[in-house]
Amino acid sequence: GSVLVLDDTRVAVGRVEEVFGPVLQPFYVLRWAGAGAPPSELVTGARISTAPRLSARVAADLLARQEQPNDYDPAEEDGEM
Repeated sequence: GSVLVLDDTRVAVGRVEEVFGPVLQPFYVLRWAGAGAPPSELVTGARISTAPRLSARVAADLLARQEQPNDYDPAEEDGEM
């Protein structure tokens, strides 16, 4: 997952472990990987962003393929079977 940093201090706060929820307003599960406690600035509502050189992107067509079950047939949705 992409590495996330606090906007103000650019301190790394972890990486994206999971993304869920609506596409236009997703929720992210953050995995703290530090040895000690997370920074005190990491609170609800804190502004965070990705570190571009440590980010991963997934192509939309790859996501579409991953979301379909292995036996998915678009013809079944249209009642064409």
